Amino acid sequence: MRRAIATIAFLSLVGSCAFAQINTDSHVVTVTVGETAWLGLSDEPGAGALDVLLPIIIDPATGSGTATDSTTRLDWGTNGGPSSGNPLQPNAYKITLEEQNINYGSNATIEYGLTVTATSLTRISGVNAGAGVVITLDGAAGAKDFITGIDTAIGTCVLQYDASAVTADGTQTESRTVRYTIVQM
Repeated sequence: MRRAIATIAFLSLVGSCAFAQINTDSHVVTVTVGETAWLGLSDEPGAGALDVLLPIIIDPATGSGTATDSTTRLDWGTNGGPSSGNPLQPNAYKITLEEQNINYGSNATIEYGLTVTATSLTRISGVNAGAGVVITLDGAAGAKDFITGIDTAIGTCVLQYDASAVTADGTQTESRTVRYTIVQM
């Protein structure tokens, strides 16, 4: 009798499993990567400090002098270049520079010439890729286009600063902060 009850219980259990509904469900998983752009300054290996010092020695024979520094590297990256919406301009980012906190020394205006050039550019596309672009740091307000045609990639360049002076400029120290910004074109 026990065997009969066990068999009936087993069959009723198996029978209910055979007719049980299998419940399933699903959902959509969407991964969205937002557009991003970054930029940073660093010193070239072995350079020591990020601040640029340009001491000028005036040559008595010519009455002028120059100084050059290429110890700072500018790095950038973006994943959203083609989002400009303009099919004729798919490279949607550029780097601008702007002078801030200008210290004229004892004069009311900038006396010494100062330029910055993007050299050793890598991972740049487009016709106006900024190679050889020389920007004069003249104290004028507002941002100046420095490197254009940045594609969806990581890029780098070396910043070459060139300073010049003549005897009539006198002796003093001028300084300024140069701010680099990556923006959409």
